Amino acid sequence: MTTESAKNRDLYLQYMRMENPDYDLFTREEALACTAEPEEPEDCEDESTMHPYSCCTQEHDGVAEIYLGIERGALHLWESGCVINWTARRDGWPSRRSARKAVRATMDACNAWNKVMDGRVTFQYVSNLSDAAIELRFDKDGREGLLASAFFPNEYRRDLNFLRVYSSSFDRRYRRRYRLYNTMLHEIGHILGLRHEFAHETEKGMESILFGTRNKKSVMAYYPSQEIQDTDIDFIRKAYDELKDGEIVRAEGPVGEVSKRISRVVPNN
Repeated sequence: MTTESAKNRDLYLQYMRMENPDYDLFTREEALACTAEPEEPEDCEDESTMHPYSCCTQEHDGVAEIYLGIERGALHLWESGCVINWTARRDGWPSRRSARKAVRATMDACNAWNKVMDGRVTFQYVSNLSDAAIELRFDKDGREGLLASAFFPNEYRRDLNFLRVYSSSFDRRYRRRYRLYNTMLHEIGHILGLRHEFAHETEKGMESILFGTRNKKSVMAYYPSQEIQDTDIDFIRKAYDELKDGEIVRAEGPVGEVSKRISRVVPNN
């Protein structure tokens, strides 16, 4: 972490504790304990009455199978072998129960992606904000139906990245179809650099390239109870193994073939 980053984190903590004296983080032991709690069963709803899933990660910055996102003119992936530290706020959630549910879902999703990435990228929980690149937090301002939002691989942000969970994730109309665990699988896919599976049809204004073959049941689709598919595993491993920093790749874009530079970035832990 740079000196500027450390200063920004200190200022952020000072501000948060001034605005909210109860500002606090889950310790690593508490976060791990959340995963040992029994999961609450959800009643299934008929698909004809389901409310649509919404993820606004790409609305924030524009970044599969698989579609790899392009931002600031380059295709960003994390540096091979890196560890991305994350932490979670204890305060600010609708209830203690919802906070623990969110931590459990994120921890389980991180573990699932850790297994997929097999050392290429590893997500790790830390107790101190000064050691974290990501803060998991609740945001009550999301629009109706918006469940969560994340970000894409980056090195130009010298402060904290946020993984946000919105009110609809705890609304029965949505949680009966979209388990928070599956939502977090989708959002962490974005953090690894993946864009929506349907990017070339409905998100042509935000650049991406197709790497591999498509699968409409990809974890990056808006599919009920998204799970990581074999195609997701094969092609994200292939991308991280084969795409080198500084390399120029030619691939299918939304409106034809494009050439883009690969940028392998380091998390700002």
